[in-house]
Amino acid sequence: MEALQYFDVGTNVDWVFKEDKMEDRGSLEEVTLKRLFWAFKPCIDGFEHCMYVIHIDGTHLCGPYPGVLLSVVAVDEFSHILPLAFAIVESQNVSSWGWFMDRLRRFVEGRRYGICVISDRHAGIIVATQQTGWCEPLDHHRFCIRHLATNFCTAHRRKGLKNRTAEWFEDKPLSKWSLAYDGGKRFGMMSTNHAESWNNAILDARKLPISSLVRALFLKTIEYFDERRLETATELSKGRLFTNYASKRLSRSIVRARGHNVKVYDRNSLLFEVVTRKVDQKGGGNKHTVRIHEYLYSCGKWQTYRIPCSHVIACCVHLKLSHELLVDEIYRLENVSMVYNGVFKPILSKGDSRWPTGIKFPTVIHDKDVEKKKGRRKSTRYQNAMDFQAPKGKK
Repeated sequence: MEALQYFDVGTNVDWVFKEDKMEDRGSLEEVTLKRLFWAFKPCIDGFEHCMYVIHIDGTHLCGPYPGVLLSVVAVDEFSHILPLAFAIVESQNVSSWGWFMDRLRRFVEGRRYGICVISDRHAGIIVATQQTGWCEPLDHHRFCIRHLATNFCTAHRRKGLKNRTAEWFEDKPLSKWSLAYDGGKRFGMMSTNHAESWNNAILDARKLPISSLVRALFLKTIEYFDERRLETATELSKGRLFTNYASKRLSRSIVRARGHNVKVYDRNSLLFEVVTRKVDQKGGGNKHTVRIHEYLYSCGKWQTYRIPCSHVIACCVHLKLSHELLVDEIYRLENVSMVYNGVFKPILSKGDSRWPTGIKFPTVIHDKDVEKKKGRRKSTRYQNAMDFQAPKGKK
């Protein structure tokens, strides 16, 4: 970890050891690992240009050493994963999550505020986000809707499920799980799928000893950066302005806008009423208010995705305005290219002459009070709906 910080300057690492007094680590020959946090410098810098959303999750280590890997991933404007920070802790509890979220704010968030944290409803996460300020007014905390649905089904297995719905949701604020009451904080992302995908991508790495795990995550993150740089450069070479994610949403909205009826209420303030048309014999006749100057639309889609909906595009066509001006700058390919501007430096072998010298750090050992597992670690967690995927062609 010291070499990682030496070669990739700006990478942040923090430790917690079992020993109480750690003011003078140089006086100890051995310390017992309790917690470890790290965040790579290029990822920290790239986060400045990502969506204002992060996904957090914890997953058990599968190798010989017990413990939990906590991860946070950001999301770029292609809707791709940006691995942001990691921690190895003893277990998921209020203390470990609080420690992790505090380090995330101190070492990663920087001057960005208004970040939306999406997670499951683990009690440790809920308390930690409140204690460390990852909630209103500076930031926002939202629940994964898939985990929420699983929690509900687990709590009510008997008949009469629907009759209990209202009562079960009484203590869960609408803003935490409902897109309609979200206020546009989660960019339309309703689940922690990005975090789940990352955990699946590093499944083999979770079976390794800790030092090898860190190296595997380092190399996996470098691989992601290379792939994203190539993708962004390819799109820019084609003369495109926006990411595929934004372009696809725009294309669907342009198709839906055809046939919408636009009525001008105030041309100076750009106030309109839009009446929708039927699509595949469905819908039609719905009225929506559009206030272009105020970026307010009664359907709520622009506020959610920062991409013009079909109602706004219909108004732009009526006025012969370019709807591209209303797409949030965050989706422009020039901005996305800045996410992956950071360059990782290779970590040389310990015997190399350029290996950092003079490192005064004790040997970090495994906690002898915690039994080291023999062979492959078996899962003791009950599986639920989040652990299974539907077969192809089914949802």
